[in-house]
Amino acid sequence: MPKRTIVLSLKDQDIEKFLEYITQRLRGSDYSLTYKDGRIYLTIHGRPREIEDLIRSARKAHGDFMKIHKPVAGVRRYPKDWLVERSRGISLSLLIRALLAKGYIAEMKNDVLVSNIEPEEILNIFGQLREIYWPIRFKIKQRKVREILTIASFITSEPIMSLLYQAMEKGIIRRTEEGVYLFTINPELALDKLIGIKDYDEGSEYGS
Repeated sequence: MPKRTIVLSLKDQDIEKFLEYITQRLRGSDYSLTYKDGRIYLTIHGRPREIEDLIRSARKAHGDFMKIHKPVAGVRRYPKDWLVERSRGISLSLLIRALLAKGYIAEMKNDVLVSNIEPEEILNIFGQLREIYWPIRFKIKQRKVREILTIASFITSEPIMSLLYQAMEKGIIRRTEEGVYLFTINPELALDKLIGIKDYDEGSEYGS
C-alpha cells in the first residue's frame, strides 16, 4: 500500500499535548508516528488521494497547535473550528463577551480568536457558560436578554434567575403580558449595571 512520510517540528515539552491533538484529527486512518530530536515523523498509508487529504489535515493540525500553544507577545490565536469543536452549544459571540467582561483580550480576526487567555482556561469558561446558559434557554427565550444575563451571572456568580428578578425590580428589564422579556435600557448598559460597573440612564426599550 502506498505511504508517505512528513516531518513536523515540535519541542519536547509539547509532544504529549500535540500527540493527543493530532490523534483526534487522524482518527480512523492508517498512520504511524515517531519522535526524535524535536521532529515528529508521520507516516501515512492509503490511496494517493487519501494520503494527500490526511497530510493536509496533519499540517493544519500542526499549524493550529502552534497558534494556540505558542503565544507571540503574550497573545494566542485560536482557530474558529477549534473553538466550535469545544463550544458544545455556546456561541462564539457569547464566549467573546465573557472574555472581554473578564478583562481578557478577545477579538475575532479572519476566523481566528486573538486572545491572551490560555487553552485550559477557555475550556473552563466554556464549561461555566454552559452551566449557566443551558438551564434557562427555554425559560428566557429572548437571546439578547439571555446572553446578557448569562454574562452577568458568569462575572458575579449570582444565580441567573436571581439576576433576572433584580433587573426587573430595578427597571432594567420588563416582562410583557405575552411573557416576553425586554430591556428598558441599552443592553450594554444593562450588563454594566448588573455587574456593578457604572450607573445607567433610563432610555427607550431595546428588544432581544
